[in-house]
Amino acid sequence: MSVIGFLLDQGISTHTVSHLGCDYSCYGPEFLRQTGLSYCCLNLAELAEAPPILWANSSLGYSPAAAESLEDYVQKGGILLVSGEARGLGFLVEKPRRSGAVVSEGYINLGSEGQFPIRAASRRTDFIGEGWGELWDEHRQATGTPAVVVRRVGKGTAAWLPVDICRCAVEYMQGRPVWADGTPAPDGTAAIDDGILKCDDGVLTRWVDREVVDGAPAFIVPAVDRLREMFIQTVWRLAEPFGLAVPQVWYWPQGQKAVACLSHDSDSNETRHAWALMELLDRLGINSTWCIMYPGGYERSVYTALAERGHEIALHYEAFSEQPHCAWGHADLQFQHEWLLRESGIAKIYSQKNHLTRWEGWTVFFRWLEAEGILVDQSKGPSKLGNMGFLFGTCHPWRPMDDALHQHHLFNLFEIPYLTVDMYGGTARAGLRRRLLDEAAAASGVAHFLFHPQRLDEPDMADAITDIVRYGQSRGLQWWTSERIGLWQCQRARIELRREGDLTWSVGSPEEVAGVTLVFPPSTQIALDGRAVDAVQTVVHGLPRTVITLDLAANLRQQVSLQRV
Repeated sequence: MSVIGFLLDQGISTHTVSHLGCDYSCYGPEFLRQTGLSYCCLNLAELAEAPPILWANSSLGYSPAAAESLEDYVQKGGILLVSGEARGLGFLVEKPRRSGAVVSEGYINLGSEGQFPIRAASRRTDFIGEGWGELWDEHRQATGTPAVVVRRVGKGTAAWLPVDICRCAVEYMQGRPVWADGTPAPDGTAAIDDGILKCDDGVLTRWVDREVVDGAPAFIVPAVDRLREMFIQTVWRLAEPFGLAVPQVWYWPQGQKAVACLSHDSDSNETRHAWALMELLDRLGINSTWCIMYPGGYERSVYTALAERGHEIALHYEAFSEQPHCAWGHADLQFQHEWLLRESGIAKIYSQKNHLTRWEGWTVFFRWLEAEGILVDQSKGPSKLGNMGFLFGTCHPWRPMDDALHQHHLFNLFEIPYLTVDMYGGTARAGLRRRLLDEAAAASGVAHFLFHPQRLDEPDMADAITDIVRYGQSRGLQWWTSERIGLWQCQRARIELRREGDLTWSVGSPEEVAGVTLVFPPSTQIALDGRAVDAVQTVVHGLPRTVITLDLAANLRQQVSLQRV
C-alpha cells in the first residue's frame, strides 16, 4: 500500500482555460514520482480505500459532492493536502462558490528560507486555519494569503497550498509554444529576438527574477525544485503529529547530494580540438557527453577513443543550416540519428541536444525523440550570456507531458537542462559558474555545464573547464554522463516502496540496483529483514531525517522495520 494518494478527479471539469486547453493536474503522478515518495492514484469513488495522505490539485475547484467526500475523508482521520484552487471546500475556505483572484506571477516567501517565483496561485483571504509563509504578488507585495494553511478537521488534518503545483511545474519546465521570437532582456544582455526559433523564446521565467552575480545577470533560483522541496516538507510536517512515516527514495545512489554533467557540442567537428579536449578530460579523470553535429562529424578514430575512455557519444541535431537533411522535422532528425549510428559504430544513442537550442511548437519535438527511442534531451538551456542559470526553473531530470489533444501523454524520455554555455574568461564568470553549481547541489539536482571543443583555443577556456570540474569535485559531486543520469532515472522509477504497516515497509525492484538510499523520519532505529542496520542522522529538505543505503537484488523484496527512539 502507498502512503500518498493522488486524486484524479474533483467532480467537475478541471481543464484549465489556456492556449493549450491542458488539464495540468494530469502531471500530478509524475510530480510525485520525481519526489520519490510512495504514491498511488485514485478517483473520488475510491476514497474509502485511500492511503492516509491524499493530495488533490485543481485549477477550478470542487463540486459539492467532491467537497463532501473529501471532508468526510478528513473527518475520519485522513490527511488532505489541497493545492491550487480550493473553491468549494467550505472546511478550508469560507466562500465555497466564489473564487479568489489568480496570481499569474508571484512569489512564495518562506522567511528565513528565502523566496522563490511561482505561477498560477489562488489569492484568497477567507481561509480557515493557521498558516505559515506568504504568497506575494508579482511586485513582491504580500497578498494576505499564506503559503500553507493547516486546519484540524475532526480526527484528521486538511491543508491548503495556494499554488497550482502541476500547472506551475509544467509551465516553467516546458515553457510556452514557440512560434516567434521571445522578448529580449531590457538590459541588452540576452537578445533572444535573433530570428532563430529556439527554446529560450518560450520561457516563462521573468527577466526581473535574475540576480547579478559578480557582474553577471542570471537565473539563480530553481523555482520548480524549491516548490518540490516545499511540497515534501509540507507532507512530512503534516504526517508527523500522526506518527506516520513517509519515506523517500533519494534522488541519487549512495546518498550522493547531487551530480554534475559536462557536455560538448561538436559544431565545427575539428579533430584536433577533440583530441585536445579528451586529453584535458583524461587529466581531470571524468567522463562527459559529446553531442556530434551533422554534417561532417569526426574521424572514426575519435569515436573509438571516446568509447574506450567511457565518454558518451550523443547527437547534436542541426535544424538551422541550408545543408541537405538539416531542416526542422522528424525526417531529418531520423536521418541524422541514423547517420551518427553508422559513423560512430555504436549500437545506441541515448542523448541529444539541438544545435542553437532550436525549437518550434510545444511538444512535437518530444514526439519525434520518443519515436527515435532517444532517452534524454538536453536542449532546454540558455543561448545568451544574459539568461544563464535555471532558465526553465529546474536542474532535475524531468519527463515532459503532451497537450490535451494527445491525451496528456507522458513521454518516455527525460529532459536534462543545462545551466551555462562555455562561460570562460574572467573571475565574474568563474564566480557565476560556481554559484550555479552550489545552487544545483543545494537543490539535489544536476549541475550541467556546456563547453564547445572548438573554443579550446580561446584564452582561459581550458582553465574554465578545469575550474568547474575541480570545484564540483571539491563539493563532493561526481561527474556523470547524460546517459548514466537517464539510465539511473529509469532504475529509480522502478524502485517500489510499499507500506506494510504503520512502521513497516518493504522495498524492491525488478532489477538489481546498488546503493539505493532511503530517507525516513528522524531518530529512528531501522532493521532490514530483522537485522539492525547502521543509519545516518542528517538534515534532508531542511528537516531532520534518518537515512540508510542498501543494495537490491532483482525481484527480491526486503522488509524495513522502524522503531522510534
